[in-house]
Amino acid sequence: MSTKELTSELLNLALTIQVSGKTVRLRPKRLLDEAAVDKLRLLRAELLATLRDQQAQLVKTLLGPPGREHRAAFKSFAEGRRIFEAPWDLFGEPVLFASDNAELDPQETRPVYRAAELSQLVGLSRAELQRVHEIRKIFGGTIVEGD
Repeated sequence: MSTKELTSELLNLALTIQVSGKTVRLRPKRLLDEAAVDKLRLLRAELLATLRDQQAQLVKTLLGPPGREHRAAFKSFAEGRRIFEAPWDLFGEPVLFASDNAELDPQETRPVYRAAELSQLVGLSRAELQRVHEIRKIFGGTIVEGD
């Protein structure tokens, strides 16, 4: 089984995939049977590398110019049931990027940017992202598409 097939199988089970450092977490665990866990153990390193590549591409898209490519990338991420740790220097503190359909741990305390919010921030500089983040924290809101 390839990593792509495994990722597809996990998403078909409606599992959220979270990458934290060298750890891959799947939620809800009750949907995993023993065979799926065995496949994960076998392909763990390859799955982690694939997810890290997706994470890097997402950050590259966020920092790039707005356009057709960014819309396609964020649409894919929005539906992908994934959670990534954002690079610390983007927002000046630990932040998570989450697909719109990702199931977050109820104990999670870090700020979370959903794909719909991130798509509104494409093309901003790191300094601008940090300013937006500070304002978002003050008001406790979300970023929505403007008129």
